[in-house]
Amino acid sequence: MKRREFISLIGGAAAVPSLLWPLAARAQQGERMRRIGVLLPAASNDAEFQARMGAFQQGLQEAGWSIGRNVQLDIRWATPDAAKIRQQTTELVALAPDVILTTGGSTMVALQQATRTLPVVFVQVPDPVGAGFVDSLARPGGNATGFTQFEYGVGAKSLELLKEISPGVVRAVVLRDPTSPDGVGQFAAIQAVGPSLGVELRPIGVRDPDEIERAVTTIARGPGSGLIVTASGLAILHRERIIALAARHRREFIALLGGAVAWPLAARAQQPGRTYRLGFFLPVARDAPAIIAFFDELRVHGFVEGQNLAIIPGGFQAGNNQIDDLVPALIKAAPDAIIAGGDVIPRALQNATRTIPIVVITEDMVAAGFAASLARPGGNITGISLMSPDLDGKRQDILIEAVPGTRRIAALADSNVATLRHLQALEEAARAHGKELLVVRAAKAEELVPAMNDVSTRGAGALNVLSSPMLFLNRRVIIERAAELRLPSVYQWPEMAEEGGLLGYGPRFVDVFRQRAGRSAGRAAHHVRASNQSQDR
Repeated sequence: MKRREFISLIGGAAAVPSLLWPLAARAQQGERMRRIGVLLPAASNDAEFQARMGAFQQGLQEAGWSIGRNVQLDIRWATPDAAKIRQQTTELVALAPDVILTTGGSTMVALQQATRTLPVVFVQVPDPVGAGFVDSLARPGGNATGFTQFEYGVGAKSLELLKEISPGVVRAVVLRDPTSPDGVGQFAAIQAVGPSLGVELRPIGVRDPDEIERAVTTIARGPGSGLIVTASGLAILHRERIIALAARHRREFIALLGGAVAWPLAARAQQPGRTYRLGFFLPVARDAPAIIAFFDELRVHGFVEGQNLAIIPGGFQAGNNQIDDLVPALIKAAPDAIIAGGDVIPRALQNATRTIPIVVITEDMVAAGFAASLARPGGNITGISLMSPDLDGKRQDILIEAVPGTRRIAALADSNVATLRHLQALEEAARAHGKELLVVRAAKAEELVPAMNDVSTRGAGALNVLSSPMLFLNRRVIIERAAELRLPSVYQWPEMAEEGGLLGYGPRFVDVFRQRAGRSAGRAAHHVRASNQSQDR
């Protein structure tokens, strides 16, 4: 197995497996012991980071890597002290591991200064492009790649939510790391909306716990006070002290921690005896794993089907051909929220109602015209932007690495959603690798096999199945035909690799519904106005 393949597998294990290489364990037989360096900005007894390492090791095991058998971990625990981080970084780089895993911006700065050759996978870096760690999200360049969880604009949402749950707030402490580009960017977004909301902001560095306590105690003495904690490794490190301070002064102010709302327990916010009603317009079955995960997440928020939650019938395994009948039926039923996917169906729902909250799972909420921005969508639609087209180029790069000998590669596009500009960008990227890209389009299931036969006849040696709800729903046809044609293929979702495809790169479909759609629906059912809900991506 080549080093780049190994790094890709490790990147998948680092944060909810994103890249699944089938039968990884087989490819590892007879190979040398691989070495992974881990640099963490925390003490070795930190319970949160111990839990993260446990999850990482579980991900490695699921990908076929067993500690002590075919992989070795070299872990360095560094406190947020800059000198300690530099020392641990130097020690780790001297070991020359195959790849280094790290979390947060402070350790990434040290690693970037120490090595430009050892591959580095990072997690929890809000803006790796702005920090200079990578060239772009789709094509990082250099020796670093990894995961980012949000954009700075969402920081402004913290202040808006603070005002929503406590309208009397007129001043707030913002805990941030001023030495990190992430801390600067998050505070700038919050600061931009402060005047319009009538809130005076006081930034406090998160590096000194004593300073945090003094600032929080001082501002909590006055009326109308609040606290916002921006996302940073230092905030996680000092989380227990910050939470204790917030609890101590909870009567004086409301706290928003880590960029997410520290909302009261969902069950308390529900009206006793009321049954909440959800409508659906989705092409998947009611018993699909993603939908089961969705309802599991709703239960976490206190909504249980058959107790205080009712589902309007007829909304599963529903396609575009049912819009004329199902949309009016859903609007007439007047649910507390509607869950829908794609672009066509949400647009039809939006045209039919401007009051019922609609939670949408689509490729790009802003580009589709459903939202004014990710942080402040406006209107009655909120939800999830998958940004999958941005990853189509990354999937193409992975495919080229996986099948280096082929001169022609193909892209299977859904002609209902693929844009000329996007396809031209893929063609240019392929040419930069010295490859010819053959693009074939299909508008419906019946056109898939002929399209795949066409590129096989024209000599394509690999296939990039582009992001599309239609292509996902017909994945069995695509996977089986690709196997018959002996055509190595990469897919949008990791689950497609698990079902028999060669490669899958992207977020897990089940996790999108569990962690994002479930939470958005829970907020919508609690009557948090859709115009004030931020979106996930």
